[in-house]
Amino acid sequence: MPPTTRPHVLTGQHAVQLAEGTVLRFFLAQGDEAGGAGEWGAVSDAEFQYAYEMALFDPAGIAVGELRPNARRVQVPLDAVVGVGGFFWSDGGAGDGGAGGSAGVMTTNGKTPQDCGLRLTEFLARAGGAA
Repeated sequence: MPPTTRPHVLTGQHAVQLAEGTVLRFFLAQGDEAGGAGEWGAVSDAEFQYAYEMALFDPAGIAVGELRPNARRVQVPLDAVVGVGGFFWSDGGAGDGGAGGSAGVMTTNGKTPQDCGLRLTEFLARAGGAA
């Protein structure tokens, strides 16, 4: 018998409305013109998913064609800040000031991280440079 549920697919959109009314929004760290951490930039679900999956693997291993787990990767739930199920992730590769790594936030309350008080540079500083 064929499955009765549709498979989940990426939409290629920045904001995705779920059946229960939740609005998912996707953001990646965007550097500023001087190469600093900058701020969160809106991206599509597909761009977010690709960056999230790439962060699972050690960047040094990828550079030489090897898939190794990324021991520096961080993922933190942010339910109280960006909505239930929202989270922050980082590949752990940022240097001082938050430059050099990749990081993302998925909000579930329909707001931007900035609307939720989650400024990238301040968050990275509070996270102890983990991102």
